[in-house]
Amino acid sequence: MKKIICFFLIIAALTSFTAFAAKSAPESAEANFRNLCVLINQRLSCMKDVAAYKHKNNIPIEDLARERIVLLNSTCDAAKFGLSPEAAKEFFQLQINLAKKIQKNWIAKWSTEDMPEKFNCKDLKTEIRPELIKIGRQIILQLKSLKHSSLPLQVKQQIVIEKINVKYISKSDKLLLLKAILKLQQQ
Repeated sequence: MKKIICFFLIIAALTSFTAFAAKSAPESAEANFRNLCVLINQRLSCMKDVAAYKHKNNIPIEDLARERIVLLNSTCDAAKFGLSPEAAKEFFQLQINLAKKIQKNWIAKWSTEDMPEKFNCKDLKTEIRPELIKIGRQIILQLKSLKHSSLPLQVKQQIVIEKINVKYISKSDKLLLLKAILKLQQQ
């Protein structure tokens, strides 16, 4: 009798585990995709600080030498984690272009209105850049966890539109980011 009860308990436990695993896989993919979008949003949100530093120190927005370094490091990191370096380059180039758009808009605003007195202008080299590098690596790790994700496109689109909410980023910008993410996931 004890063997029969143990047998049924094992079957019940396995059935529960299988049901849990089947349910949690899509939820996990959705949570991972949300985390990716939150990280992208954090990275793009740093551009207000970058713009403030550049505006205060009269530094041009575009820094092609720095862009090359960012793209080289990003593609190398992507390759280490099994992601397509070419798709990673496109993805990070898009983020760079959006970053410049955000910076241009903030600087244009501050050129017509004074920057708020209480705005804490962080140092680009010692504070902002290390944070950007850290977030960039987290983005790559999150992309790796999402490679070949079966999350439906509509869900991804909804999450991108909801979670990426940085000022000066349009819906079409968000959809370009989604397209770049999808390309990375498929390669």
